[in-house]
Parts: sequence; C-alpha cells; structure tokens
Amino acid sequence: MLTRGERSKKHILSITQKLLASYNPDKVSLDLISRKCKLAKSSILWHFHSKEELMLAVVTRTFEDFVTQFTGKYEEQSSIEKLDRFFDEYAIFAKEKPEANIIILTFILQGKDHKKIQIKLRELFQYFRKSFLDNLGVTMQEEEKYLASFIIAALDGFFLQWLLDPKEIEIEKSYQYIKGFIINYMKASKTGD
Repeated sequence: MLTRGERSKKHILSITQKLLASYNPDKVSLDLISRKCKLAKSSILWHFHSKEELMLAVVTRTFEDFVTQFTGKYEEQSSIEKLDRFFDEYAIFAKEKPEANIIILTFILQGKDHKKIQIKLRELFQYFRKSFLDNLGVTMQEEEKYLASFIIAALDGFFLQWLLDPKEIEIEKSYQYIKGFIINYMKASKTGD
C-alpha cells in the first residue's frame, strides 16, 4: 500500500503528464500544476524541488513505462516472431496512450530550453535501442544499431502523421507496413532467427 506521500507524488506525476500531453512544456507552470492537482505549490516542490525536476521525472516515468511495456515479454519466440508481436502491441499502445509519444516528441522537438531533459532523453533512447535489440535477440552490431533507430524513427514518423491526420493515416495499417518491411529485411539479411 502506498503512503500518503507516495500517493501525492504519483498524483502530481499523473496530472503533470496529462498537462504536458496537452500543452507546450513552457506553458505548464507550477501554478497550473498546483491548481489541477489541488495541492499547494510548496507540496509539489517538496516532492520535486523544481519544475525542471518534475518534468524530468515525468519524461523518465513516461519513457520507462513505455520500455517496460515492450521488454522481456517474448522470451520463447524467434526474433521475427518477437518483432511481429511488438508491432501489433505497439499499435495498440500508441492509440491507447498517445500522450506518451506526445510528451517525448514534444521535448525532443521543442525542448531546446530543457537541456537536462534532452540529455536524459538521449540516455533513455540509447538504453531503449539496446534493450529493444536485446529483447529481439539481436546483437548490437553497427548495422543493427541503425536498424533499431530506423524502426523508432518509422514508428514516430507514422505516429506524428496519424496525430495530424487520423482519417487519412491509419496507425495499425502504417505499423503493419513497417513491420512487413522490417521482417522482410531481417529475413533477407539473416538478422532474424
């Protein structure tokens, strides 16, 4: 059971995550967070010490939730079967929790004034690329590093297009297309099992 302080911290993170998914990070003030959380600003600062630390915690939590969703789940399958399942589950995740990608992409694209967060995102992406390939059972050679980057870029690119034009770009079909392309590449290059 969570303590009162842990519940409060979790509540602050949850509300801030929703705000960051809806607003430019520079528009999400501690006053706004305080009002939405129905907590005094001093309570928020007691948990996080600064707005930057709070946003860093939200970004880290968002990314870690995402990575946890997709790592260590497909133990007894071949690389291609794991990748096939990953794309299917990622399409569902992207539709059900678009705020995760929105927050990460917002800080990447608009976060020039948030250096600590961009450094943390770089570290998180490095970790994700490695754990993604480890989970697939692919060794981290130079070519595979770019394969992981290509997959992430394709997923993010289609996600952005889906956000902009959901009637024209169907996320499931887009991810199926990427999946087919990557699986065919893996079969041709013998990267998969």
